[in-house]
This record gives sequence, structure tokens and C-alpha cells, in this order.
Amino acid sequence: MYGADPSAGVTAWRWTSPSRTPSALVALDCDGTLLRSDASLSPLSVKVIKRLGEMGVAVTLATGRRFSAALPYARSLGLQQPLVLHNGALIAHPLTGETLRYLPLPREAAEATILLARTFDLDILLFSDPTEREGAGLIERMPRNPFDRRFVVESGGLIQEVADLLRALPARPLKLICAGPPESIGPFHEKLRAVLPSTGQQARTVLYNSQGRVIWSVEVLHAQASKAAGVAYVAHLLGLTLADVIAFGDDMNDYDLLASAGIGVAMENGAPELRQVAREVAPANDKDGVALVLARLFGLDAADPESQGR
Repeated sequence: MYGADPSAGVTAWRWTSPSRTPSALVALDCDGTLLRSDASLSPLSVKVIKRLGEMGVAVTLATGRRFSAALPYARSLGLQQPLVLHNGALIAHPLTGETLRYLPLPREAAEATILLARTFDLDILLFSDPTEREGAGLIERMPRNPFDRRFVVESGGLIQEVADLLRALPARPLKLICAGPPESIGPFHEKLRAVLPSTGQQARTVLYNSQGRVIWSVEVLHAQASKAAGVAYVAHLLGLTLADVIAFGDDMNDYDLLASAGIGVAMENGAPELRQVAREVAPANDKDGVALVLARLFGLDAADPESQGR
């Protein structure tokens, strides 16, 4: 349980009754949130999160990463709860590797997105079923934007070029990412949102258009694939609800989770839009923001978290 006067604000909340049955779930985004800019875990983050585990607090990752890219961090932190991956499209257990839920993008929605993206001359990246071949994807041409081009080059051959994405469309695709300049992505996203319901298989879109982005992108997923829904699934397994969740994030794929969690925490270095729905703003990912906020909420000494909460 938490002990606080809600009217006093988030800074007054404290963990007061650790037990074998978790009464809170901490959900952490990885890149730009838990991880530093060099993709490493800080020693303080490791100490605080491991201490929470010892106190009986459930902790999970809610990330856009795939299983193999999130697993090393889960192991370093000693996490034992299912991980929310691919922005909620996949939930898998870090100890067994078991897939608990996979929500593929309906083929009709994928086809409609590809056809529309072509008319806007966008870079298109299609990801295949992660339960069959993790990280595999398809492109019709090498992306022109530097971010996706680097991703394809560094994929180790998992991203293959095909002549026609529609003909190569897998039976259970994971998601689509369409990227381009703001003047193209803005109108594309608006039209896509109008087109998708007509396919009869409504999908969900996430627009990455925060101020300062040179390249905008749209991610297209199964309608029920979101971090909020994925974390709610994990919370349900623990006998909890989203009201019991403390969530941290930095980008637009975290928006719904921060808006629906009991305590949503936006990162100082993150998208400004998140501050509209977050309960508070944490210091930046390179300043131990996650660890410092968690230490305060759970009554730990940030200088020596292992000595507190006993």
C-alpha cells in the first residue's frame, strides 16, 4: 500500500507495507528513460531496482525493444515479471522466454498502410512475426533517412530487401514503421487514421513528431497493442490494476501508459507532450532520474539504497 494524502502531490507518496504479494508494479521504458544515452544501466539504477525486488515490489520493462534486446537489462536488474515488448504487441517472460501474448497487425491494415505510404513516397519498414524469427523485417528499398538506414545496416542481415512488400507480406506481421519529413508524415498520418477503420481491422497508430525531430515517423500496430494495455496485462497477473502502476517514459509511445498509470513520470529529456499527462517530471536519463524518483517514492536513501526499506 501507499501511505499519503493524495492532495499533497506525488512527492508525498511512500511505500509503507512491503509483502510477498506486490501492491505496486513499476513499469520502465528503456531507451531515453532507464538507460543512459550510451545504452548502459547506471550503478544506482541497478541498486535501487534490485532493492525494490527484495522489498517485494514488482518491476517490469515496457519498451519498444525486442526480447533479445531487452533481456540483458532484465537479467542485470534481476527482473522476474513478464516483459512488455514491441510497444505492447508482445509479452514474454524473462526467465523462461515463453510468449504470453502476441498481437499481430491485421494483414488488411498492413496492406492499406503500405499502399498509402507509397503515395507519400515514405520509407517503409515491415517487421515480421517475432515468435518465429525475432527482429526480422522487410523493406522495398534502403531507407533514405539516416536513423532507419543505420538500423537496417546494423541488423546483421535480419532486414531483407524485397521487390514488393505486399507480395512478401507475412501471415502475422508485427508492425509497420513509415518515416519521412514532417511535411509528408503529417498529412500521411491524418489520412491513414481515416483509411484504417475502413479495412474492417482497425489498427493503432503512434505519431513520433516531437519538437526538434528532423524525421517524423508513424508506427502502425494491432489496435490493442500499447504499453498501457501490455502493462495492464502484467498487472492483472499480479492481482493489480493500472492504478497500482508507477510508470516512467520519455517518448510518444509512452503517452498512453503515463496517462493511465496511477503515477506517470515523464523524463526531463523526453517529449514535452508527456508532461501534459504525467504526475511529475524526473531528472534526465543521464542524471539517474528513474533511480532518484523511485528511491524517494519507496523511502530509500539514494546514497545507500540497500540499507533502507528493511
